[in-house]
Amino acid sequence: SPSPEPIYDQQGKRQNTREVRARRKVEEQRHQLIAELLAINPEYK
Repeated sequence: SPSPEPIYDQQGKRQNTREVRARRKVEEQRHQLIAELLAINPEYK
């Protein structure tokens, strides 16, 4: 799949690098799994 258009901050640094997009995806999956776990076991910390 093609990469999305690059997004740059005010200093000209790219904000949506492959690593950043991958980390964001993993974090979203983690939050979803924790939400599912809390539904099963509300005492999970």
